[in-house]
Amino acid sequence: MKKLYSFLSIGLLSLSAIGQSTQDVTFKVDMNNYTGNAFTGVFVNGTFNGWCGSCNALTDADKDGVWEGTVNIKADSIEYKFTLDGWTGQEALTAGTTCTKTTSGFTNRFMYLSGKNVTVATVCWNSCGACTKVTSKSVTFNCNMKQYTKTFTDVFVAGTFNNWSGDANKMTDPDGDKIYSTTLTLTDDSIEYKFEVDNWKDDEKMTAGTPCVKTTGGYTNRFVKLTGNKTLDNVCWASCDACTNDVTFKVDMKNYKGAAFTSVYVNGNFNGWCGSCNVMTDADKDGIWEAKLPIAVDSIEYKFTLDGWTGQETLTAGSKCTKTTSGFTNRFLKFTTPTVLTAVCYESCDACATTGLNNVNIASLNLYPNPTQGFINLSMGLTQKETVSVVVYNVQGVKLYSKTLTGAAVNETIDMTANSAGVYMVSVTTSKGTIRKEFVLNK
Repeated sequence: MKKLYSFLSIGLLSLSAIGQSTQDVTFKVDMNNYTGNAFTGVFVNGTFNGWCGSCNALTDADKDGVWEGTVNIKADSIEYKFTLDGWTGQEALTAGTTCTKTTSGFTNRFMYLSGKNVTVATVCWNSCGACTKVTSKSVTFNCNMKQYTKTFTDVFVAGTFNNWSGDANKMTDPDGDKIYSTTLTLTDDSIEYKFEVDNWKDDEKMTAGTPCVKTTGGYTNRFVKLTGNKTLDNVCWASCDACTNDVTFKVDMKNYKGAAFTSVYVNGNFNGWCGSCNVMTDADKDGIWEAKLPIAVDSIEYKFTLDGWTGQETLTAGSKCTKTTSGFTNRFLKFTTPTVLTAVCYESCDACATTGLNNVNIASLNLYPNPTQGFINLSMGLTQKETVSVVVYNVQGVKLYSKTLTGAAVNETIDMTANSAGVYMVSVTTSKGTIRKEFVLNK
């Protein structure tokens, strides 16, 4: 009897092994209609992998929004669901639907396995069926041409949706800010495209591997999936990012008489007035703090603050460097190129008054006429014969004029007729120090 019992036991084990044969199961989930939080990877989790999180990653090699992967499974039935970035996000399936099973309060997808390799039909995230496609959607394209240096007449968008036509979809810039836009009605779920000028006279050269592109057949183009109406980011020509210009901010704290501080910051609408995002430095300990920042807009409101927002400038409404918006008076700057600002005194539109010039009286430095239509006269008396350096800067800190003079009296006429209207600064330096004064050029 013992032998017969052993034989029966072996037979039952063999039948059990046959009932749970190994098979390859290919899972597919369509993420095109997903509207939740951003994610990096899609995973399949289930009874076959112990709900492990990131064991079985799916891929979307052709970037069509359908993620898939094959798992070798030894079971005759499985419960599973699709998840995002391990278990950062997961499907919320409806109990009682055709593809699900609810066990101990958990509703998951459920499937019997026959022992043969199988490719499961593509399903929409959170659904037992395929995704319902949106038949048409409104897509707005934006391209910033501010940093494009070649001559052109018109900007176009060309792509898979118009058979790469060079002149089918012209973009416009009605306000003259060099940001070209157009809105198209498309039926595609995803598109490849690029911006070009004057019917393919020139086109963007995109870098393979950057976040906004896809390389197909050796061609690297912009790529976007479309799940509904969409306004695409305002991007710089040939870049995935917005156009930026470096702005160097400088503030002179030597005349500051307020409470002690540790650090100076620049805060503005470009950084959400964040407090301590953009700290300035004073590496040479000369009392002038500065910071160089990439700015993606062409005009900003800002002010200098101390230790985040522990202290801040109080600026005078109506003064030449300010703008008052909704009752708040801040510094204001408009620019279209990289800009190095002249150091200004804290809470002032001007440079700090120079102290310690025993042989140079700031009151004796005269600029006239001010404002001027083109020529500015400079005169200054000294108590002794000096070598004097005269320099003129624009508001970006660019040197426009430089001359060295010798004598006990300085009299110089500076020709500004070739320059555009605006505010300029004259800097006069002697052996005792430097005096700076601003003047206005009108045209």
